[in-house]
Amino acid sequence: MRLKNKERKKGFWSVVYETYKDFAENTSIHGLKYTVMKEIGTWEKSFWTIVVLSGFVTSVYLTFLFWERYVSNPTRTTIMSYYAPTSMIQFPAVTICNINRIMDSKVDTFMKTLQLDESEINSVKKALPEIMGFSELNIDNRYIKVFQNILEKNSIFNISYFMKNIVQNCSEMVKYCLWNNVPVNCLKSFKESLTVDGYCCSFNYGSTDTKYPYTDLNGFGAGISVILDPMLQPVQYSDYQSSGFKVIIHDPDEYPGFQSTTKMISSGTISYLQLYGIKMMCSDAVRNLPFSQRDCYYSDELELQTFTAYSYSNCVTECEAYYYYENCDCVPYYYDFIGKPECNISKLSCIHDTFSDGQDFSNICDCPSQCEDDYYDIISEYSSFDYEESMGMSSFGNTTITKDSVLINVFFNDQSQTIYLRDTIFSTIYLLSSFGGVYSLFLGCSLITVVEIIYYCMFRFFVTMKYLDRAELEEKPTNLTKIEISTVFNKQRQDTYFKSTFLP
Repeated sequence: MRLKNKERKKGFWSVVYETYKDFAENTSIHGLKYTVMKEIGTWEKSFWTIVVLSGFVTSVYLTFLFWERYVSNPTRTTIMSYYAPTSMIQFPAVTICNINRIMDSKVDTFMKTLQLDESEINSVKKALPEIMGFSELNIDNRYIKVFQNILEKNSIFNISYFMKNIVQNCSEMVKYCLWNNVPVNCLKSFKESLTVDGYCCSFNYGSTDTKYPYTDLNGFGAGISVILDPMLQPVQYSDYQSSGFKVIIHDPDEYPGFQSTTKMISSGTISYLQLYGIKMMCSDAVRNLPFSQRDCYYSDELELQTFTAYSYSNCVTECEAYYYYENCDCVPYYYDFIGKPECNISKLSCIHDTFSDGQDFSNICDCPSQCEDDYYDIISEYSSFDYEESMGMSSFGNTTITKDSVLINVFFNDQSQTIYLRDTIFSTIYLLSSFGGVYSLFLGCSLITVVEIIYYCMFRFFVTMKYLDRAELEEKPTNLTKIEISTVFNKQRQDTYFKSTFLP
């Protein structure tokens, strides 16, 4: 039995060698036939073995380099057009906030409805700066406690209800509107919105009754023009040392947050906010890439808990709101969109401490960038509002205009915009052709070579092994050590067996 196993093992390795020899003599791989050629010596065979192995190792190394480049940096961004029409980029949302966040006259009116005495009214007014933005905490806590008791006594548990009654509303702020130099209904075009600056008025944002997503026109007179009333007062509840408006330019589907572009407009001025649109687009090939390679999301791919469309700005805003909730069990009133309880006056210290942490939410929030987006570069110019001497004011009809009024014009400055296209560097076909080029250059391989390897390593090898088994049974030697294994590989007998077994 031991002799039989030994002879069997010897026969197996003989089959392996003869199969390799047969493969080397007939394969399309360059140089491999010289490793088994009988006419050359051992040194020459060794030389060609080193040459073939070197070509193989180099090919494998370059294959890994191509694959690593394909996986780690599969895309590139190119300029698709410098002259895309304005209609290809949606008109941005324009959110306008009065720098003066609280109307003193409205505070007095609201206090009268609560029937407060003089000391209580003074306490409320001293506490008002704290509820503007929850950003400073420099007043006596006694005023905050008095304020909280007053609100609870009058069944006012939400700061938003109180704030809504003491700020300038949209009908008071926006006096006249032009879209593409045509009058439009301001109350339908602008809607009340919440930002970190409190209650503001937004054009072309969210679910307004009337949206103006695109325009074919450009230049002064196109876009949106509005006359605003700042309602100046002796007491300014503002973080800024000026009066006027804060204008936020942002995507119509994005919360007007930290990533938005802002411009400060002083009272008594005309502003010209000239837009230059930049659109980022992606090819279908980029969309077909897995997230691990393109490292970005499309607006319809990732579902946020609050916002319908995914964007980097919306994601970070939502993350910031939940960060407040995790630390204080409530959110500032301007983040009420996440459906969590609003913070009352007693939570001011917690909100202040959380705000003062100085967290960089762009780093702590898991918010990948968005694949496609519109960006707006803004060039702003200003002039004094000499409304009494300007013939152009006839466009605004009989609108009451004072020396403090503000005229804001937002428009695309040029008739052409820039489009960037993000596309794949390597397609699957390009990658395969690169692999083919490498192996063809160093080894002379082709797709036929793969078929040859499969044929000799599997089909031809097993046929030879089966022939060996049959030869042993037919000869039935009395002494297995006398078998000449080399007869198994006699070309003529092997071909005869192959034809009789597999051919009709």
